[in-house]
Amino acid sequence: MNARDKHTMTAAMTPADSYWGEDRPVLSESLRLHHDGQFAQALALYLWLDVRHSDNADLKFNIGACQQQRRHYSQAVRYLRAALAIDPTLIAAHTSLGEVLREQKRLPEAEAAFRQVLVLDAGHRDALCQLASVLKAQQRFGEAMTLMQRLLEKQPDFTEALLLLGTLHYEIGEIEAAIDLFRRVLALEPDWAQAHFNLSQCLLLQGEFTEGWREHEWRGRTDALAAQERRFAAPPWQGEMLAGKTILLHAEQGLGDTLQFVRYIPLLKAYGATVILECQPQLVRLLANQFQVDQVVARDAPLPTCDFHTPLMRLPYVLGTNLASIPAPEGYLKPPLRIPARLDLAALGVPAAKPRIGVCWAGNADHSNDANRSLRLGLLETALHHCQGQVAWVSLQFGPRAMERQSYAWADTMFDTSLLIEDFADTAALIAQLDLVICVDTAVLHLAGALGCPAWGLLPHIPDSRWLMQRTDSPWYSSMRLFRQAAPSDWHPTMADLGEQLTQWCQNEGLKAAKQHGQWLH
Repeated sequence: MNARDKHTMTAAMTPADSYWGEDRPVLSESLRLHHDGQFAQALALYLWLDVRHSDNADLKFNIGACQQQRRHYSQAVRYLRAALAIDPTLIAAHTSLGEVLREQKRLPEAEAAFRQVLVLDAGHRDALCQLASVLKAQQRFGEAMTLMQRLLEKQPDFTEALLLLGTLHYEIGEIEAAIDLFRRVLALEPDWAQAHFNLSQCLLLQGEFTEGWREHEWRGRTDALAAQERRFAAPPWQGEMLAGKTILLHAEQGLGDTLQFVRYIPLLKAYGATVILECQPQLVRLLANQFQVDQVVARDAPLPTCDFHTPLMRLPYVLGTNLASIPAPEGYLKPPLRIPARLDLAALGVPAAKPRIGVCWAGNADHSNDANRSLRLGLLETALHHCQGQVAWVSLQFGPRAMERQSYAWADTMFDTSLLIEDFADTAALIAQLDLVICVDTAVLHLAGALGCPAWGLLPHIPDSRWLMQRTDSPWYSSMRLFRQAAPSDWHPTMADLGEQLTQWCQNEGLKAAKQHGQWLH
Protein backbone atom coordinates (compact mmCIF):
# COMPACT_ATOMS: atom_id res chain seq x y z
CA MET A 1 0.00 0.00 0.00
CA ASN A 2 2.77 2.39 -0.96
CA ALA A 3 2.54 5.99 -2.06
CA ARG A 4 4.14 7.00 -5.33
CA ASP A 5 7.83 7.77 -5.38
CA LYS A 6 8.38 11.36 -6.45
CA HIS A 7 12.13 11.27 -5.93
CA THR A 8 14.10 13.89 -7.85
CA MET A 9 16.38 12.01 -10.22
CA THR A 10 19.23 14.50 -10.59
CA ALA A 11 20.50 17.59 -8.89
CA ALA A 12 20.27 20.90 -10.68
CA MET A 13 24.03 21.08 -11.28
CA THR A 14 23.97 24.86 -11.44
CA PRO A 15 27.63 25.96 -11.12
CA ALA A 16 28.68 28.39 -13.82
CA ASP A 17 30.23 27.22 -17.06
CA SER A 18 33.57 28.49 -15.81
CA TYR A 19 33.44 25.90 -13.00
CA TRP A 20 33.07 22.98 -15.42
CA GLY A 21 35.22 24.43 -18.18
CA GLU A 22 36.03 21.92 -20.87
CA ASP A 23 34.12 19.23 -18.89
CA ARG A 24 30.75 20.88 -19.57
CA PRO A 25 29.96 18.56 -22.57
CA VAL A 26 30.71 15.48 -20.42
CA LEU A 27 28.42 16.80 -17.70
CA SER A 28 25.63 17.45 -20.20
CA GLU A 29 25.94 13.95 -21.62
CA SER A 30 25.96 12.34 -18.16
CA LEU A 31 22.79 14.21 -17.20
CA ARG A 32 21.11 13.16 -20.44
CA LEU A 33 22.00 9.52 -19.90
CA HIS A 34 20.77 9.68 -16.30
CA HIS A 35 17.49 11.28 -17.36
CA ASP A 36 17.02 8.58 -20.03
CA GLY A 37 17.51 5.81 -17.45
CA GLN A 38 20.92 4.70 -18.74
CA PHE A 39 22.31 4.60 -15.24
CA ALA A 40 25.47 2.54 -15.79
CA GLN A 41 26.63 4.81 -18.62
CA ALA A 42 25.76 7.95 -16.68
CA LEU A 43 27.58 6.62 -13.63
CA ALA A 44 30.78 6.04 -15.58
CA LEU A 45 30.81 9.69 -16.68
CA TYR A 46 29.88 10.97 -13.21
CA LEU A 47 32.76 9.04 -11.65
CA TRP A 48 35.18 10.46 -14.23
CA LEU A 49 33.94 13.95 -13.40
CA ASP A 50 34.17 13.24 -9.66
CA VAL A 51 37.90 12.64 -9.95
CA ARG A 52 38.28 16.12 -11.49
CA HIS A 53 35.65 17.89 -9.33
CA SER A 54 35.80 16.10 -6.01
CA ASP A 55 34.41 19.09 -4.10
CA ASN A 56 31.05 19.17 -5.88
CA ALA A 57 28.11 18.06 -3.68
CA ASP A 58 25.61 17.92 -6.55
CA LEU A 59 27.87 15.59 -8.50
CA LYS A 60 28.26 13.23 -5.55
CA PHE A 61 24.49 13.33 -5.06
CA ASN A 62 23.94 12.30 -8.68
CA ILE A 63 26.38 9.40 -8.26
CA GLY A 64 24.45 8.34 -5.15
CA ALA A 65 21.12 8.68 -6.99
CA CYS A 66 22.45 6.55 -9.85
CA GLN A 67 23.59 3.87 -7.42
CA GLN A 68 20.21 4.04 -5.71
CA GLN A 69 18.40 3.42 -8.97
CA ARG A 70 20.76 0.53 -9.72
CA ARG A 71 19.99 -0.82 -6.21
CA HIS A 72 23.64 -0.65 -5.23
CA TYR A 73 22.60 0.68 -1.86
CA SER A 74 25.91 0.59 0.02
CA GLN A 75 27.56 2.71 -2.67
CA ALA A 76 24.53 4.99 -2.75
CA VAL A 77 24.85 5.64 1.00
CA ARG A 78 28.58 6.33 0.61
CA TYR A 79 28.11 9.02 -2.04
CA LEU A 80 25.00 10.57 -0.52
CA ARG A 81 26.79 10.99 2.80
CA ALA A 82 29.77 12.45 0.92
CA ALA A 83 27.47 14.97 -0.76
CA LEU A 84 26.04 15.98 2.62
CA ALA A 85 29.51 16.33 4.13
CA ILE A 86 30.15 19.03 1.51
CA ASP A 87 26.68 20.59 1.63
CA PRO A 88 24.55 19.64 4.67
CA THR A 89 21.63 21.69 3.29
CA LEU A 90 21.15 19.54 0.17
CA ILE A 91 17.57 18.40 0.75
CA ALA A 92 17.50 15.97 -2.20
CA ALA A 93 20.50 14.10 -0.74
CA HIS A 94 18.85 13.77 2.68
CA THR A 95 15.68 12.50 0.97
CA SER A 96 17.53 9.94 -1.16
CA LEU A 97 19.57 8.84 1.83
CA GLY A 98 16.38 8.21 3.79
CA GLU A 99 14.94 6.20 0.91
CA VAL A 100 18.04 4.04 0.58
CA LEU A 101 18.29 3.42 4.31
CA ARG A 102 14.63 2.41 4.33
CA GLU A 103 15.32 -0.10 1.55
CA GLN A 104 18.15 -1.48 3.68
CA LYS A 105 15.69 -1.75 6.61
CA ARG A 106 17.86 0.68 8.62
CA LEU A 107 14.71 2.37 9.80
CA PRO A 108 16.01 4.56 12.68
CA GLU A 109 18.66 6.01 10.34
CA ALA A 110 16.07 6.55 7.61
CA GLU A 111 13.86 8.34 10.12
CA ALA A 112 16.75 10.61 11.08
CA ALA A 113 17.39 11.48 7.41
CA PHE A 114 13.78 12.51 6.79
CA ARG A 115 13.66 14.47 10.04
CA GLN A 116 16.73 16.39 8.87
CA VAL A 117 14.83 17.39 5.71
CA LEU A 118 12.10 18.80 7.97
CA VAL A 119 14.69 20.75 9.95
CA LEU A 120 15.66 22.41 6.67
CA ASP A 121 12.09 22.75 5.39
CA ALA A 122 9.35 22.10 7.97
CA GLY A 123 6.63 22.05 5.32
CA HIS A 124 8.35 19.60 2.95
CA ARG A 125 5.35 17.40 2.25
CA ASP A 126 7.26 14.60 0.52
CA ALA A 127 9.54 14.28 3.55
CA LEU A 128 6.49 14.26 5.84
CA CYS A 129 5.02 11.37 3.85
CA GLN A 130 8.35 9.54 3.75
CA LEU A 131 8.76 9.97 7.50
CA ALA A 132 5.23 8.70 8.11
CA SER A 133 6.00 5.68 5.94
CA VAL A 134 9.12 4.88 8.00
CA LEU A 135 7.16 5.28 11.23
CA LYS A 136 4.53 2.90 9.83
CA ALA A 137 7.24 0.35 9.07
CA GLN A 138 8.25 0.59 12.74
CA GLN A 139 4.57 0.12 13.69
CA ARG A 140 4.43 3.60 15.23
CA PHE A 141 1.04 4.11 13.68
CA GLY A 142 -0.18 6.86 15.99
CA GLU A 143 2.80 9.11 15.27
CA ALA A 144 2.48 8.53 11.53
CA MET A 145 -1.25 9.30 11.59
CA THR A 146 -0.65 12.54 13.46
CA LEU A 147 1.83 13.67 10.80
CA MET A 148 -0.60 12.95 7.98
CA GLN A 149 -3.57 14.53 9.75
CA ARG A 150 -1.60 17.75 10.33
CA LEU A 151 -0.51 17.80 6.70
CA LEU A 152 -4.07 17.26 5.50
CA GLU A 153 -5.35 20.11 7.69
CA LYS A 154 -3.27 22.41 5.49
CA GLN A 155 -3.69 20.51 2.21
CA PRO A 156 -6.92 18.47 2.44
CA ASP A 157 -6.72 17.23 -1.16
CA PHE A 158 -3.12 16.03 -1.06
CA THR A 159 -3.71 12.52 -2.36
CA GLU A 160 -0.37 11.07 -1.25
CA ALA A 161 -1.20 11.90 2.36
CA LEU A 162 -4.77 10.64 1.99
CA LEU A 163 -3.51 7.32 0.63
CA LEU A 164 -0.95 6.92 3.39
CA LEU A 165 -3.47 7.81 6.07
CA GLY A 166 -5.76 5.18 4.59
CA THR A 167 -3.03 2.53 4.84
CA LEU A 168 -2.45 3.50 8.47
CA HIS A 169 -6.13 3.01 9.28
CA TYR A 170 -5.92 -0.33 7.46
CA GLU A 171 -2.91 -1.40 9.53
CA ILE A 172 -4.75 -0.85 12.82
CA GLY A 173 -7.90 -2.56 11.62
CA GLU A 174 -10.07 0.48 10.95
CA ILE A 175 -11.15 -0.84 7.58
CA GLU A 176 -14.18 1.39 7.03
CA ALA A 177 -12.08 4.51 7.64
CA ALA A 178 -9.49 3.19 5.20
CA ILE A 179 -12.16 2.57 2.56
CA ASP A 180 -13.47 6.12 2.95
CA LEU A 181 -9.99 7.57 2.46
CA PHE A 182 -9.20 5.43 -0.59
CA ARG A 183 -12.50 6.50 -2.14
CA ARG A 184 -11.55 10.14 -1.48
CA VAL A 185 -8.27 9.57 -3.28
CA LEU A 186 -10.04 8.04 -6.26
CA ALA A 187 -12.52 10.90 -6.43
CA LEU A 188 -9.51 13.18 -6.93
CA GLU A 189 -7.37 10.80 -9.02
CA PRO A 190 -9.63 8.17 -10.63
CA ASP A 191 -6.80 6.37 -12.42
CA TRP A 192 -4.39 5.90 -9.53
CA ALA A 193 -3.84 2.13 -9.61
CA GLN A 194 -2.38 1.88 -6.11
CA ALA A 195 -5.48 3.48 -4.60
CA HIS A 196 -7.72 1.04 -6.49
CA PHE A 197 -5.61 -1.90 -5.32
CA ASN A 198 -5.62 -0.70 -1.70
CA LEU A 199 -9.40 -0.37 -1.87
CA SER A 200 -9.64 -3.92 -3.23
CA GLN A 201 -7.73 -5.30 -0.27
CA CYS A 202 -10.13 -3.65 2.16
CA LEU A 203 -13.21 -4.83 0.30
CA LEU A 204 -11.97 -8.41 -0.05
CA LEU A 205 -11.00 -8.45 3.62
CA GLN A 206 -14.63 -7.63 4.41
CA GLY A 207 -15.93 -10.30 2.04
CA GLU A 208 -17.28 -7.76 -0.48
CA PHE A 209 -16.17 -9.84 -3.43
CA THR A 210 -18.08 -8.25 -6.32
CA GLU A 211 -16.50 -4.82 -6.01
CA GLY A 212 -13.35 -6.19 -4.42
CA TRP A 213 -12.38 -8.44 -7.34
CA ARG A 214 -13.22 -5.66 -9.79
CA GLU A 215 -10.91 -3.24 -7.98
CA HIS A 216 -8.30 -6.00 -7.74
CA GLU A 217 -7.98 -5.85 -11.53
CA TRP A 218 -5.92 -2.65 -11.12
CA ARG A 219 -3.06 -4.55 -9.44
CA GLY A 220 -1.18 -5.00 -12.73
CA ARG A 221 -0.82 -1.23 -13.07
CA THR A 222 0.71 -0.70 -9.63
CA ASP A 223 4.41 0.04 -9.42
CA ALA A 224 5.06 -3.34 -7.81
CA LEU A 225 3.58 -5.35 -10.70
CA ALA A 226 3.76 -3.06 -13.73
CA ALA A 227 7.45 -3.85 -14.18
CA GLN A 228 6.56 -7.57 -14.33
CA GLU A 229 3.93 -7.15 -17.06
CA ARG A 230 4.04 -9.94 -19.61
CA ARG A 231 2.98 -9.94 -23.25
CA PHE A 232 1.15 -12.86 -24.83
CA ALA A 233 0.18 -13.47 -28.44
CA ALA A 234 -3.26 -14.67 -27.35
CA PRO A 235 -5.88 -12.24 -26.00
CA PRO A 236 -6.85 -12.23 -22.30
CA TRP A 237 -9.87 -14.35 -21.46
CA GLN A 238 -12.90 -12.20 -20.67
CA GLY A 239 -15.39 -15.03 -20.14
CA GLU A 240 -15.83 -16.13 -23.77
CA MET A 241 -17.02 -19.67 -24.61
CA LEU A 242 -14.18 -22.15 -24.12
CA ALA A 243 -15.52 -25.27 -25.81
CA GLY A 244 -12.83 -26.51 -28.18
CA LYS A 245 -10.47 -23.67 -27.14
CA THR A 246 -7.09 -23.75 -25.44
CA ILE A 247 -6.52 -21.45 -22.47
CA LEU A 248 -3.21 -20.71 -20.77
CA LEU A 249 -3.40 -20.12 -17.02
CA HIS A 250 -0.29 -18.54 -15.60
CA ALA A 251 0.91 -18.04 -12.04
CA GLU A 252 1.17 -14.39 -11.18
CA GLN A 253 2.61 -13.96 -7.70
CA GLY A 254 3.48 -16.32 -4.85
CA LEU A 255 3.37 -20.08 -4.46
CA GLY A 256 0.44 -19.82 -2.06
CA ASP A 257 -1.53 -17.80 -4.61
CA THR A 258 -1.00 -20.49 -7.22
CA LEU A 259 -2.06 -23.26 -4.85
CA GLN A 260 -5.17 -21.31 -3.84
CA PHE A 261 -6.42 -20.51 -7.34
CA VAL A 262 -5.70 -23.73 -9.27
CA ARG A 263 -9.03 -24.86 -7.76
CA TYR A 264 -10.67 -23.17 -10.75
CA ILE A 265 -9.16 -25.55 -13.32
CA PRO A 266 -11.98 -28.14 -13.12
CA LEU A 267 -14.51 -25.40 -13.93
CA LEU A 268 -12.63 -24.50 -17.09
CA LYS A 269 -12.31 -28.16 -18.03
CA ALA A 270 -16.08 -28.51 -17.58
CA TYR A 271 -16.52 -25.66 -20.08
CA GLY A 272 -14.76 -27.83 -22.66
CA ALA A 273 -11.38 -26.09 -22.55
CA THR A 274 -7.95 -27.52 -23.09
CA VAL A 275 -6.06 -26.14 -20.08
CA ILE A 276 -2.35 -25.37 -20.04
CA LEU A 277 -0.97 -24.32 -16.68
CA GLU A 278 2.24 -22.36 -16.31
CA CYS A 279 3.46 -22.32 -12.70
CA GLN A 280 6.53 -22.06 -10.51
CA PRO A 281 9.03 -24.94 -10.97
CA GLN A 282 8.52 -26.06 -7.35
CA LEU A 283 4.87 -26.85 -8.14
CA VAL A 284 5.18 -28.55 -11.53
CA ARG A 285 5.45 -32.15 -10.29
CA LEU A 286 2.59 -31.71 -7.79
CA LEU A 287 0.19 -30.07 -10.24
CA ALA A 288 1.01 -32.17 -13.30
CA ASN A 289 -1.21 -34.99 -12.01
CA GLN A 290 -4.17 -32.93 -10.82
CA PHE A 291 -7.57 -32.15 -12.40
CA GLN A 292 -6.69 -33.91 -15.67
CA VAL A 293 -4.93 -30.68 -16.62
CA ASP A 294 -3.71 -31.04 -20.21
CA GLN A 295 -0.21 -29.64 -19.76
CA VAL A 296 1.87 -28.09 -16.97
CA VAL A 297 4.96 -26.06 -17.83
CA ALA A 298 7.44 -24.33 -15.58
CA ARG A 299 7.55 -20.55 -15.58
CA ASP A 300 9.91 -19.17 -18.24
CA ALA A 301 9.77 -22.38 -20.29
CA PRO A 302 8.61 -22.12 -23.93
CA LEU A 303 4.82 -21.89 -24.10
CA PRO A 304 2.55 -23.72 -26.55
CA THR A 305 0.06 -21.78 -28.65
CA CYS A 306 -3.31 -21.00 -27.13
CA ASP A 307 -6.54 -19.16 -27.85
CA PHE A 308 -6.73 -17.23 -24.56
CA HIS A 309 -4.61 -16.55 -21.52
CA THR A 310 -5.34 -15.33 -18.01
CA PRO A 311 -3.52 -15.03 -14.70
CA LEU A 312 -4.84 -17.48 -12.12
CA MET A 313 -5.67 -14.63 -9.76
CA ARG A 314 -8.05 -13.13 -12.31
CA LEU A 315 -10.36 -16.14 -12.35
CA PRO A 316 -12.46 -15.13 -9.30
CA TYR A 317 -13.30 -11.85 -11.06
CA VAL A 318 -14.11 -13.32 -14.48
CA LEU A 319 -16.16 -16.15 -12.96
CA GLY A 320 -17.99 -13.90 -10.51
CA THR A 321 -16.91 -15.68 -7.34
CA ASN A 322 -18.66 -14.73 -4.10
CA LEU A 323 -18.45 -16.17 -0.60
CA ALA A 324 -21.11 -18.76 -1.42
CA SER A 325 -19.62 -19.91 -4.73
CA ILE A 326 -15.96 -20.58 -3.89
CA PRO A 327 -15.08 -23.86 -5.66
CA ALA A 328 -14.03 -26.96 -3.73
CA PRO A 329 -13.41 -25.57 -0.22
CA GLU A 330 -13.28 -29.14 1.09
CA GLY A 331 -10.02 -29.77 -0.78
CA TYR A 332 -9.07 -30.28 -4.40
CA LEU A 333 -5.48 -31.54 -4.56
CA LYS A 334 -4.27 -35.11 -4.15
CA PRO A 335 -0.94 -36.13 -2.64
CA PRO A 336 1.30 -38.49 -4.62
CA LEU A 337 -0.22 -41.96 -4.90
CA ARG A 338 2.95 -43.58 -3.62
CA ILE A 339 5.05 -42.24 -0.77
CA PRO A 340 8.75 -42.49 -1.70
CA ALA A 341 10.82 -44.47 0.78
CA ARG A 342 12.95 -41.39 1.50
CA LEU A 343 9.78 -39.61 2.74
CA ASP A 344 8.16 -42.49 4.65
CA LEU A 345 7.90 -41.08 8.16
CA ALA A 346 7.49 -44.46 9.82
CA ALA A 347 10.58 -45.79 8.07
CA LEU A 348 12.45 -42.64 9.09
CA GLY A 349 11.70 -43.28 12.74
CA VAL A 350 8.77 -40.94 13.40
CA PRO A 351 6.63 -42.74 16.01
CA ALA A 352 3.47 -44.25 14.56
CA ALA A 353 1.77 -44.67 17.95
CA LYS A 354 1.41 -40.93 18.50
CA PRO A 355 -0.56 -38.33 16.55
CA ARG A 356 1.67 -36.55 14.05
CA ILE A 357 1.58 -32.77 13.82
CA GLY A 358 3.50 -30.78 11.22
CA VAL A 359 4.77 -27.31 12.09
CA CYS A 360 5.92 -24.42 9.89
CA TRP A 361 6.69 -21.11 11.59
CA ALA A 362 8.13 -18.87 8.85
CA GLY A 363 7.53 -17.98 5.22
CA ASN A 364 9.52 -16.30 2.49
CA ALA A 365 11.87 -13.77 4.09
CA ASP A 366 11.61 -11.59 0.97
CA HIS A 367 7.86 -11.18 1.30
CA SER A 368 6.93 -7.56 2.00
CA ASN A 369 4.91 -8.58 5.07
CA ASP A 370 7.20 -11.31 6.37
CA ALA A 371 7.95 -9.47 9.61
CA ASN A 372 4.27 -9.69 10.53
CA ARG A 373 3.45 -13.11 9.04
CA SER A 374 6.37 -15.17 10.32
CA LEU A 375 7.27 -15.82 13.95
CA ARG A 376 10.21 -17.11 15.95
CA LEU A 377 10.09 -20.81 16.75
CA GLY A 378 10.63 -19.92 20.40
CA LEU A 379 7.20 -18.30 20.53
CA LEU A 380 5.57 -21.64 19.73
CA GLU A 381 6.98 -23.26 22.87
CA THR A 382 4.15 -21.76 24.97
CA ALA A 383 1.62 -23.65 22.86
CA LEU A 384 3.48 -26.83 21.96
CA HIS A 385 4.73 -27.73 25.42
CA HIS A 386 1.16 -28.61 26.44
CA CYS A 387 1.44 -31.79 24.37
CA GLN A 388 5.15 -32.57 24.75
CA GLY A 389 5.57 -36.33 24.90
CA GLN A 390 2.08 -36.96 23.52
CA VAL A 391 2.76 -35.89 19.92
CA ALA A 392 5.24 -36.73 17.17
CA TRP A 393 6.28 -33.29 15.92
CA VAL A 394 7.37 -32.96 12.29
CA SER A 395 9.01 -29.76 11.05
CA LEU A 396 7.77 -28.70 7.62
CA GLN A 397 9.94 -25.59 7.77
CA PHE A 398 12.09 -24.95 4.73
CA GLY A 399 15.09 -22.74 4.03
CA PRO A 400 17.50 -21.20 6.55
CA ARG A 401 14.79 -20.80 9.21
CA ALA A 402 14.64 -24.60 9.57
CA MET A 403 17.89 -24.38 11.54
CA GLU A 404 16.17 -22.48 14.35
CA ARG A 405 15.14 -25.74 15.98
CA GLN A 406 18.80 -26.29 16.91
CA SER A 407 18.57 -23.30 19.26
CA TYR A 408 15.84 -24.77 21.45
CA ALA A 409 16.31 -27.86 23.60
CA TRP A 410 12.58 -28.55 23.58
CA ALA A 411 12.63 -28.73 19.76
CA ASP A 412 15.18 -31.56 19.69
CA THR A 413 12.39 -34.11 19.40
CA MET A 414 10.96 -32.37 16.29
CA PHE A 415 11.73 -34.40 13.16
CA ASP A 416 13.40 -32.18 10.55
CA THR A 417 12.33 -32.71 6.92
CA SER A 418 14.07 -29.70 5.39
CA LEU A 419 16.82 -31.77 3.73
CA LEU A 420 14.32 -34.30 2.37
CA ILE A 421 12.05 -31.87 0.52
CA GLU A 422 12.84 -31.11 -3.11
CA ASP A 423 9.52 -29.59 -4.15
CA PHE A 424 5.87 -29.31 -3.13
CA ALA A 425 5.06 -32.84 -4.28
CA ASP A 426 7.39 -33.97 -1.51
CA THR A 427 5.73 -31.63 0.99
CA ALA A 428 2.33 -33.03 -0.02
CA ALA A 429 3.61 -36.57 0.51
CA LEU A 430 4.70 -35.65 4.02
CA ILE A 431 1.44 -33.87 4.86
CA ALA A 432 -0.48 -36.99 3.73
CA GLN A 433 1.12 -38.82 6.68
CA LEU A 434 0.18 -36.16 9.24
CA ASP A 435 -2.92 -35.62 11.32
CA LEU A 436 -2.70 -31.85 11.74
CA VAL A 437 -0.62 -28.98 10.37
CA ILE A 438 0.09 -25.81 12.37
CA CYS A 439 1.43 -23.08 10.13
CA VAL A 440 1.82 -19.35 9.61
CA ASP A 441 0.45 -17.73 6.45
CA THR A 442 2.69 -19.30 3.85
CA ALA A 443 2.44 -21.73 0.94
CA VAL A 444 2.53 -24.75 3.25
CA LEU A 445 -0.72 -23.58 4.86
CA HIS A 446 -2.37 -23.29 1.44
CA LEU A 447 -1.11 -26.74 0.49
CA ALA A 448 -2.53 -28.32 3.64
CA GLY A 449 -5.91 -26.66 3.03
CA ALA A 450 -5.91 -27.62 -0.66
CA LEU A 451 -5.25 -31.25 0.29
CA GLY A 452 -8.07 -31.15 2.85
CA CYS A 453 -5.72 -31.79 5.77
CA PRO A 454 -6.80 -30.34 9.13
CA ALA A 455 -4.74 -27.17 9.43
CA TRP A 456 -4.47 -24.42 12.02
CA GLY A 457 -3.36 -21.12 10.51
CA LEU A 458 -1.57 -18.48 12.59
CA LEU A 459 -2.43 -15.02 11.27
CA PRO A 460 -1.20 -11.50 12.02
CA HIS A 461 -3.57 -8.84 13.34
CA ILE A 462 -4.39 -7.62 9.83
CA PRO A 463 -4.02 -10.65 7.58
CA ASP A 464 -3.91 -11.01 3.85
CA SER A 465 -7.34 -10.21 2.41
CA ARG A 466 -8.13 -13.86 1.59
CA TRP A 467 -8.49 -14.67 5.30
CA LEU A 468 -11.20 -12.03 5.89
CA MET A 469 -11.64 -10.47 9.33
CA GLN A 470 -12.40 -12.02 12.72
CA ARG A 471 -13.50 -15.42 11.41
CA THR A 472 -12.01 -18.58 12.89
CA ASP A 473 -12.79 -20.52 9.71
CA SER A 474 -11.96 -19.99 6.04
CA PRO A 475 -14.46 -20.10 3.18
CA TRP A 476 -11.56 -21.12 0.93
CA TYR A 477 -10.52 -24.16 3.00
CA SER A 478 -13.11 -25.99 5.09
CA SER A 479 -10.49 -28.07 6.94
CA MET A 480 -8.82 -24.95 8.30
CA ARG A 481 -9.07 -23.20 11.66
CA LEU A 482 -7.63 -19.72 12.11
CA PHE A 483 -5.86 -18.26 15.14
CA ARG A 484 -5.46 -14.49 14.92
CA GLN A 485 -3.40 -11.88 16.72
CA ALA A 486 -5.64 -9.65 18.83
CA ALA A 487 -3.19 -6.74 18.47
CA PRO A 488 -0.34 -5.94 16.06
CA SER A 489 2.87 -7.94 16.68
CA ASP A 490 1.51 -9.60 19.83
CA TRP A 491 1.58 -13.38 19.42
CA HIS A 492 1.41 -14.24 23.14
CA PRO A 493 -2.41 -14.37 23.55
CA THR A 494 -2.60 -16.28 20.24
CA MET A 495 -0.11 -18.85 21.52
CA ALA A 496 -2.06 -19.23 24.78
CA ASP A 497 -5.26 -19.92 22.83
CA LEU A 498 -3.41 -22.30 20.51
CA GLY A 499 -2.04 -24.18 23.52
CA GLU A 500 -5.50 -24.65 25.05
CA GLN A 501 -7.00 -25.88 21.81
CA LEU A 502 -4.04 -28.15 21.18
CA THR A 503 -4.48 -29.76 24.60
CA GLN A 504 -8.12 -30.49 23.80
CA TRP A 505 -7.19 -31.82 20.37
CA CYS A 506 -4.63 -34.22 21.85
CA GLN A 507 -7.21 -35.54 24.30
CA ASN A 508 -9.85 -36.09 21.62
CA GLU A 509 -8.89 -36.06 17.94
CA GLY A 510 -5.28 -36.98 18.64
CA LEU A 511 -6.22 -40.33 20.14
CA LYS A 512 -8.24 -41.22 17.05
CA ALA A 513 -5.53 -39.99 14.68
CA ALA A 514 -2.83 -42.11 16.26
CA LYS A 515 -4.77 -45.25 15.32
CA GLN A 516 -4.77 -44.38 11.62
CA HIS A 517 -2.73 -41.49 10.29
CA GLY A 518 -4.16 -39.45 7.43
CA GLN A 519 -7.80 -40.30 8.13
CA TRP A 520 -8.74 -36.99 6.52
CA LEU A 521 -7.56 -38.06 3.06
CA HIS A 522 -10.39 -37.85 0.55
